[in-house]
Amino acid sequence: MDHMNADIQAHEAIMAQLRIALREFRNDANVDDLTDDAPLMDALESLGHFTFLLTLEGTFGVEIPDHRFTLVEMGTLTGIAKVLSEATLLAPDARCIAPGPKQ
Repeated sequence: MDHMNADIQAHEAIMAQLRIALREFRNDANVDDLTDDAPLMDALESLGHFTFLLTLEGTFGVEIPDHRFTLVEMGTLTGIAKVLSEATLLAPDARCIAPGPKQ
């Protein structure tokens, strides 16, 4: 059960960071109305979406493989959180605020 709680806390921490990053990227507090599974194309145009994803690499200190930059995998905050979660596990220097031994 502890592992499941840690996973939930890690996901919530990544989602919180994503919302902060999106709010700063858009300079718009209205992104809080965007649900976790809503298409980001509702909030960002195509180039903006891609640029936002690139900024997340720096924010989280990870490298996202090119083949992961798809709307299927990273078209929602939930999808982005999943990809970032996987990437932070592979990157020893990742800057994720998720709880665990990396803190």
